[in-house]
Amino acid sequence: MTTLAANQKVEEPIWLPDLTKILTALASLVVGTYGFVRWWIPRHEARKEAKRTAGGLKSLGVCYEVMEHIVHHEASICDRAIILAGHNDGGYPTAASPYYVSALHWVTKTAETHRKINDYKNLRVDNAYCAMLSNVMKNDFVVLNTETMPDGLLREIYRAEGVSHCVICHLGIQDRKLLYLSCARLIDKPFSNVDVHDIRMAALKIKNEIGI
Repeated sequence: MTTLAANQKVEEPIWLPDLTKILTALASLVVGTYGFVRWWIPRHEARKEAKRTAGGLKSLGVCYEVMEHIVHHEASICDRAIILAGHNDGGYPTAASPYYVSALHWVTKTAETHRKINDYKNLRVDNAYCAMLSNVMKNDFVVLNTETMPDGLLREIYRAEGVSHCVICHLGIQDRKLLYLSCARLIDKPFSNVDVHDIRMAALKIKNEIGI
């Protein structure tokens, strides 16, 4: 049997130093990439959030412009416009829990009306209100006359606010919230067919901005 002399060195494969260098470089690359990813992801998410926030504010601004146009334009159609939401704490409407409506955004001609609408939060709807919302979803809009409306929450609100006539348009459902536009007159003057058409066009613009 052949044995190695005590002072004889075992020669390393000629490729072993190169492999060691490659592995060392790969390890450095992995560490560097990991550090970069940890640095980049939070900043990327922050940019995405900023972009979404800016886009949301821009869309909200357009919604206000649409409402301001139909309220404050020299040929104004209504005395106040409100975007409202029907909601059930994030769930769908059910007989097992109450259903509420809240005003989200609004434009009014008077400060008094503005203050009144500020209180339209988590109003528990009744049968007449549910029926109205169902009609809005079915027909896309309804035209209401306070004097001929059935008794209930909505009629009480309109009387307290001084509303005589109202057009309500369906905007859509988002995050399980039923969104709709309410445009009302405080003077006893019914909406014409042209008025209703213009309000429905305003609702369509708002709907497009909401992204429904």
